Amino acid sequence: MMSHGVFIKYPDMKTLFKLVPSSKKGKKWDATSGEILPETAALHFISLEELVFTEKIDGTNMGIRVTDGVVSHIQKREHICVREDKGDAFYFEIGESVTGVIENQKIEQLQNVIIYGELCGEKIQKGGNYFKGRKFIVFDIYDTVTNRFLTWDAVRHFTGELGFETAPEINYNKEDLKVHNVKDFVLAQKSVFNPNSDAEGLVIRHRKDTLPVRRWMAKIRKKDFIY
Repeated sequence: MMSHGVFIKYPDMKTLFKLVPSSKKGKKWDATSGEILPETAALHFISLEELVFTEKIDGTNMGIRVTDGVVSHIQKREHICVREDKGDAFYFEIGESVTGVIENQKIEQLQNVIIYGELCGEKIQKGGNYFKGRKFIVFDIYDTVTNRFLTWDAVRHFTGELGFETAPEINYNKEDLKVHNVKDFVLAQKSVFNPNSDAEGLVIRHRKDTLPVRRWMAKIRKKDFIY
């Protein structure tokens, strides 16, 4: 594994509702006003059947850059990982375990991509509540030639061919995305990985979204509704 290929940061994900200060110091924020953000407004006007709901996983952002079919680097949210940094050890632990799979499969559509996912599990945030050990759970794939993301169905397909896990889809059982319905759902939400543990929240996206900017995608967290 050589360290080359331009670093491309995963886009910062916007919230489904505008977050407003819930304390005078502005250290805590909540979404209970239900105000819609311009960046994610489209999601509120699309039928739920066109949207995908996945569990928001409590871990850390990780990317695997594939250049001409070879894993060229592993990255975290802000930069490419380096072996000399002890803080990057978990990234290499998981990255090296999946590199051989990616390179041996030689999937044509994954020759020049960045596979983005959540590094989670023991000793990473509260991921120890999910399962023993650590995993790389894919939530997006970016094609570095076309400069577009793959659709969610394509992510599911190619991740399945590699034998990797994707962020688990969940059944949003409310009739719309009005703030009271989203709040009720998220506050009651349990993790797919451990029904005895609360989920961090959920991610909502349009099933066919591919644009790298102004994505039809949003997050909502349990803590956004807790004062």
